[in-house]
Parts: sequence; C-alpha cells; structure tokens
Amino acid sequence: MTEYKGLRYKTRGNADPKGRPKVYFCCHPADFDRCFPVITETILKEKSDVAIWYHDPKEGIPEGDDFLTDLKQMELFVFPVSCHFLDEASAARDVEFQMALQQHIPFIPLVIEDGLEKLFDQQFGHFHALSFPLAEEAKVPAALGRQLQEMFADSLQREADSAKITASFDARLFLSYRKKDRALAEKLIRVLRSAYPLDHVGVWFDEYIIPGEDYSKDIDDAIRDSAIFLLLATEHLNEIPNYVLDKEIPAAKGLRKPVCTVLAGLDRTELPEGLTSGW
Repeated sequence: MTEYKGLRYKTRGNADPKGRPKVYFCCHPADFDRCFPVITETILKEKSDVAIWYHDPKEGIPEGDDFLTDLKQMELFVFPVSCHFLDEASAARDVEFQMALQQHIPFIPLVIEDGLEKLFDQQFGHFHALSFPLAEEAKVPAALGRQLQEMFADSLQREADSAKITASFDARLFLSYRKKDRALAEKLIRVLRSAYPLDHVGVWFDEYIIPGEDYSKDIDDAIRDSAIFLLLATEHLNEIPNYVLDKEIPAAKGLRKPVCTVLAGLDRTELPEGLTSGW
C-alpha cells in the first residue's frame, strides 16, 4: 500500500476535465504500458468530451477513504481483461472492479487476449465483455463506440441544464462534511432540495471538485460565493487529519459567513470551540 496522492486524468488535447463525464481506467499493473495508451486513445476518439481518470500502478497500490470516494464519483469503469487480471491479485480486480459492482457503476470489460471471454464469465458472472485485440486496433469493436455514445449522449445537455439551474438559485449554501459521511450528506442534500423555501437555494458540496486536483481554491471560492456555511457534524467531525476543522471552518469565519451546524449523532458539548449552535 502507498499514500494516495489523487488520480491522474487524460482528455482530448489536454483539455480541462471539469464538467466532463468521468471514465475510470483500471488494469493489472503488468498490462498498463501496453493497454493504457491504446484503450484511452480509442475511447477519446469515440467520445472526445469525456475525461479518463486513472491511477498509475508505478506509484504503488493506493489506500484510504479518499481513494474510494474518488472511485464512487466515476460514471463508467473500463478495464482490460487479461490472464494477469484473471489469475493474479491486483487492485484493479480486487478493489476497483469490486467497487463498480457494489456501487452499481456501469463498466465495460475489454478482453485483450484470445479465449478469455468464457473464463471471465465463469469467474465473475454473466457480464457482457467486448473483444478488444490490441494488435489489431483497426478492428476495435463498433459496440464499444455505440455503448460510449449511448451512455454519455446527454452529458453536454446535463451540464448546460446544471449551469442554468445554478444561475437561477436565489442563494447558495456551502455544505461541509467529512468524506466518511458522504452518504449522510447526500441524504441531507435531498432533504434541503425538497423543503420549501429552500428549493430555491443551491447547495455546493465536493461533487463539484475534480478527483485528485488541488481543490483548495475551488473550496475557498465556493465558501466566498455562499450565503451560509452549513456543517454536518457527526462522530467523525473531530477525527484527524481534518480539512474541515483546519481549513474550511476557519475560511468561513474569516469571511464572516454564518455557520449553521446540523447535529447527526454528535452532542452539542462535543462540538469544536466556537460552534455552539446546532439543529
């Protein structure tokens, strides 16, 4: 295992990945050098507006909640199926692929060696895999292009609609929470968005941050643009290391933003100094 330093990305023409559909590439480390250039270039030819995220296996096996949280943000997993992938333990097979299954994230297995379709089916279940002969790039299956187009056909429209909705908000809340509380934070967001008169209030949270990027400026800007700083306080709030307590709350106080606390399993007496109110 190694310290997780964030994901890398590849886009057409090194474009900014913000707002682009998120595709995650993963493979057995022994397959990376021969698979990554061909497969990612093919994907970007078929669907040029996506961002392909990946972890370089030369940096070791990542660990920690931040890595798993970044994986959960992906909209599609793509992974080459080889003898290495089927027969040997790897993060791609035992962590990343399993994450896609558990989170019900769509995935495309690409069989890069002859005769492995049946073995893949026997080992992992009845998942449709596409043949992808690396030595014959010209024969890349048309099904891959169709699947990518169908999955992301509405991506640009979704971004345009999101921008319009954000512009229509009367005000914005900045939601601060620990990454371990992501599921609870998403539940709180749904409640806020359905409650009058908060249905005209936008909620900013770290879904708008690109995995692996230097996010401090984005967070500072979001706090500055928000009318209220909303803190989700659970039993994880006081754990260290702690970006929420060390950076986000001081930034909000420095900008004189009202700080409202939502208590969720944490007693008022356990709140950090200066955070005495709670819902």
